[in-house]
Amino acid sequence: MSTAIEKSIANHYVQAWQSEGRFRSKKINTLVIVHHDRELIAAVSAGLDVDASAVLSAPQSSWQFDQGDLIDAVDWALAQGSIERVIVAGHSSTANETANRQTDAAGESTVRSALLPRMIEGCQRTKLQNRLVEESLIAQIQQLSDRLAVAKCQEQSNLRLIGLLYRCETGTFSIYDGLKGTFEPLLDACG
Repeated sequence: MSTAIEKSIANHYVQAWQSEGRFRSKKINTLVIVHHDRELIAAVSAGLDVDASAVLSAPQSSWQFDQGDLIDAVDWALAQGSIERVIVAGHSSTANETANRQTDAAGESTVRSALLPRMIEGCQRTKLQNRLVEESLIAQIQQLSDRLAVAKCQEQSNLRLIGLLYRCETGTFSIYDGLKGTFEPLLDACG
């Protein structure tokens, strides 16, 4: 059975951090676990001190916080002793349905009335998909919170676990409120 040190040496996330000197030369206080999406990474990174942050970028569908490279990398980062926050950032689905338009005799664009039911169906499907994404993200945050290394750091009051949901439809963030069990608009949560 391999040790935690052997696992971390073989872990590609840890190797990447080590090759860039991420934890060696800088005090990293924020660990960000983010869905592998350029737009989301840019939006999350815009609010962070890039020099004091380490990012784990992986497809949201493959997040496993009970075993594997992702959680091994989280454990390794926490063991470095300077992490104060772990941000778990996912994103909602978007309805890529676009309305077909036709031009009437006056040259104005109108939406075909036959498309309205399809548009409504697309909105309902997106709403359902977004609810499923929220439920999945909440479960992943809870799974991470239950992880021994994370729980120990939270118990010692030197770690804060933050869940963020990027709403692609509006370009805004919602933050997970563990007491309510829901995502609240980030601006409302701040003030």
